[in-house]
Amino acid sequence: MGNKQMRIAYICYITNQSTARTSQPVDILSKGVIYGLEKASSNKIDVFSVFPVPMFPRSRVIFSPVGRFKVGETSVARYIPFINVPLIKQLTIFIAFFFQLLGWAWHYRKEKNKIILSYGLFSPIALPAYTIARLFSASFVPQMPDPPFSSRDYKGWKKKLMDIDACLSKWMLKRVSYCVGLTQQLCEDFAPGAAHHVHKCGINPEQIHEPALREPASRHVVIYSGLLGEYYLIPLILESFEFLDPDKYELHIYGKGVYEKQVIEAQQRCGHIKYMGFVPHDELVRNQQAASLLLSPKDPRHPIVHYNFSSKLLEYLAGGTPVLMTDTHEARAFGDAVFVIKDLTPKAVAEDIRRACALSPEQRMARAEKVNKLLMEEYTWKAIGQGIYQFFKDITSDKKRCAS
Repeated sequence: MGNKQMRIAYICYITNQSTARTSQPVDILSKGVIYGLEKASSNKIDVFSVFPVPMFPRSRVIFSPVGRFKVGETSVARYIPFINVPLIKQLTIFIAFFFQLLGWAWHYRKEKNKIILSYGLFSPIALPAYTIARLFSASFVPQMPDPPFSSRDYKGWKKKLMDIDACLSKWMLKRVSYCVGLTQQLCEDFAPGAAHHVHKCGINPEQIHEPALREPASRHVVIYSGLLGEYYLIPLILESFEFLDPDKYELHIYGKGVYEKQVIEAQQRCGHIKYMGFVPHDELVRNQQAASLLLSPKDPRHPIVHYNFSSKLLEYLAGGTPVLMTDTHEARAFGDAVFVIKDLTPKAVAEDIRRACALSPEQRMARAEKVNKLLMEEYTWKAIGQGIYQFFKDITSDKKRCAS
C-alpha cells in the first residue's frame, strides 16, 4: 500500500492565535501528532479544529472565528464555525462537524483507506465523526489523552450536559474497534474491547539540551515546576526539606494550585524554600537546566496518575538535569535514567535528594547523554508519528483481510 492511499482526518483543539484560551499541553500534543503523521505518511493531514474559547458570557465572543491556517509542514487546519452560547454551542458544533466531515468523506469516497482520528470523546465532536466513519467505511479512532469527563465538579444544567456527554462517550467506547491513548491503563480500562496503540507525549529535537561538564555546586538548587494540584505530593516535599541542611539545599517552587498557600507559609518559616510563582517559559527552562535536581512528585496512590503521561517530565529530561520522581508508570518507562522515590516519608525523600545531588559532573553528564539517546529514539514527534501511522496501516490491513 502506498503512502498516498491513506487519508487521515484529525479532529482536535489547536489554534494559530496566541490570545486564544487553548490548553498549551493540548496544543503541543495535537500539533506534534500532526507533524509526526506528516513525516511518517509523506502526506498532508486534513485537520479540523474547534477554536478554544469560554462560553458567553465568560467570553464576549458570540460567533467563533472561521478560516484556515497552516499547521505542521504541509497540512492546513480549518476552524469549525459555531455560536458560542450555552446549549447552542454544542448543537452548532455537532452540526458543523457533521457537514464538514461529510464533505471530507464524500471527497475521498472512492478511496478505501480512510482514518478519522478524534482528540478525546467530547460527543458534539466525536459523535459526528463516529457516524461519518460508519457511513463511509472509514476507521474511527479516538485518541484518549485522559479518562472520559466526570461531572462531579459541575452542578445544575452543566452537570446534566456532562452526564449526557459521559454516557455518549461510554456508548462509543463500547463500539469502537481501535483507539490510541497516552497510557496502557487508559486504553485497557476505558476501551477494553478495542485494539489499541499507546503513544507517549513527544518532544522536538531542538528542545533536547546538549549535555556539558559543569562545576560541582556548593549549594544545590532543587526545582519543582508545574501544577500545585491534589495528586502532587507538595506537602511531602516541603516536609522533606526540614531534614536538609539550609546552607547546602534550596527548594524553588514554580506554579499555582491548591497547595499555593501552604508553599507560601513554608517559605515564611524556612529560608531555603522559595515560592517563585510564574516566570516566562524560556526563563523557567534555563533555571531548570541550571538546577542540581528537578522533582516530579506525583502520588502513585492517586487513580488519575495511572492514566497520565506528563509533557513536563519530557521537558525536565531534555534539559539534562537529573530528575527525582515517585514510583509511577512514567518512572518505569525511563528506568535507571531517573532517580525514584520508593519510601513516601519526608526523611527518606530528603535522603533521595541528597543521593541525587551527589552526582559528580562526569556522572551527571553520562546520565544526560543516556537520557538524550532515549528521547531521540523514542520520544521525538517523528518517532511518535511513525508509531501511530504504523498502527493505522495495521488497521487498514486488518480491514482488507476481513473484507476478503
